[in-house]
Amino acid sequence: MSKFNNISVALCASVLSFVCALSLSESQIMGDGKEYLLYARAFAAHLSPEIKQEDILHVASMLDKSAPRFREEMEKFGKEYAINGLQYGKGFVTSPGGELFSWHFWLYPLFVAPFFEVTDRLGLPPAYAFTLCNWAFALGALTYLLFLWNASPTQKILLAALFLLTGTTYYIWWSHPEVFTASLILLALMMTSDKRYGLAMMFGAIAATQNPPLVLLICLIAAIAAFDISQENKNFILGIKLSLIGSKIFPYLLASLVIAFLPVFYFQYMLGVANPIAAGGSADSALISLGRLGSLFFDINMGMIVAAPGIFAGILIVLLASAVDLNGNGWRRVVGRNWFLFACVALSLAMALPALATTNWNHGHSVFSRYAYWLAVPLIYGLVVSLNNITSRMRVFTVIAIICIQLGVVTYYGLFGKNGRSDYLSFKPISDYVLLNFPGLYNPIPEIFIERLNRQEGVPNASDANQHIFAYPSANQPTKLLLTKFVADSVEKECSPASVVSSEGEWTYMNLQPNSKCSLAIAHQPF
Repeated sequence: MSKFNNISVALCASVLSFVCALSLSESQIMGDGKEYLLYARAFAAHLSPEIKQEDILHVASMLDKSAPRFREEMEKFGKEYAINGLQYGKGFVTSPGGELFSWHFWLYPLFVAPFFEVTDRLGLPPAYAFTLCNWAFALGALTYLLFLWNASPTQKILLAALFLLTGTTYYIWWSHPEVFTASLILLALMMTSDKRYGLAMMFGAIAATQNPPLVLLICLIAAIAAFDISQENKNFILGIKLSLIGSKIFPYLLASLVIAFLPVFYFQYMLGVANPIAAGGSADSALISLGRLGSLFFDINMGMIVAAPGIFAGILIVLLASAVDLNGNGWRRVVGRNWFLFACVALSLAMALPALATTNWNHGHSVFSRYAYWLAVPLIYGLVVSLNNITSRMRVFTVIAIICIQLGVVTYYGLFGKNGRSDYLSFKPISDYVLLNFPGLYNPIPEIFIERLNRQEGVPNASDANQHIFAYPSANQPTKLLLTKFVADSVEKECSPASVVSSEGEWTYMNLQPNSKCSLAIAHQPF
């Protein structure tokens, strides 16, 4: 390794060490963190994922200062409502036999458990255990990227920068498996391009235990491996047969699928349901729609676009540069040259579909959706690999442009995404501007609009929704109304909206001209 490379590695290590130290002070038990924390304590205490009363009491004593509401909530763990013989409550499930389980799987907190044991013995905040575990996975991915991945220095610089600047620092301090998932996806993709297909599938499988849509990543890796073998043998059918029978790919594929479906086997055996989240009513396949897919990527409050515009800019630059280089000689040649980039886009879209079924769309997050964070990794990777398809001058321009855009974004939201622009219960400044001046251009999923308008979680159910008209920015001079179709006709006569847009479920948006007169007894009070 040259002297320049040694200095570069030392500088990067120093910066990462500084950011790691800072992130520990930002650590918090967020979102579903209480579930993962109890799992980690259970593994550390009795090497079992079953959450016992002593685990709950121990964690409660640790959180008395940082999360005093934990003691109030713990009385409702797995005890709020019953469905098909199982008791649900606060993200927990009580089996007919009385055992308490989280409805999320336990593999991520199993990795957290050793860090929890250390922090617990040292009397450190339990949130530190998650941040340290998250860094272990992130640094593992970065180590492979810098020292083992077969790529050019330019590609390594851009991939490392994008991995860190498109959400990793926003979620590194969370007690959640987002960084765990993103790191394993990145490792799987790099190993796929290095033709380490078996390991790639195994890493994808481990990630899939916490985010099941990643089964599609395993299938893609297996397909690429089979195609590679067929190319070596110059016979597609023979290649498929060899990949299934005469190579090491099939055993790895089989093992990976077993690992990926371990949560299904486990919960079916312990609780009698394959997916306690869906069985508990927190996922509904009827909610999957193009509107939600667009929201996940392009919503200006929580979509991927708000935290990673550099990805979209980079993809656009690569495609335009490819078209220019080919003298505009057909879009098919552009697609053919950038087939891997399009494959990564397709993978990201396909993996997004199951996530659209969640009933908690405006979920707690840092800057942008948790799903969008790890779904961005295939796009990042496809973009970086596709840099080889453009000229060296354009490649340098693209790298500089993307990194500058993302540095600006991180500066805007803060290194750890903790300023007021990042809150999931308030409108981002750009959406405020659009809603005030061009309300017809932005019609978000109703839950996003209602919760950010009210600055609290919760959406009225179908029986109560007709009692509410939600007005932005205020009832006195609204520019946008959200109401049910049931009352839309009568309100439309009074307000003469510029446009009426049907939204999810029974909801309808009415977009008014700025300074229009619309006097209604509008209620968007807490419900």
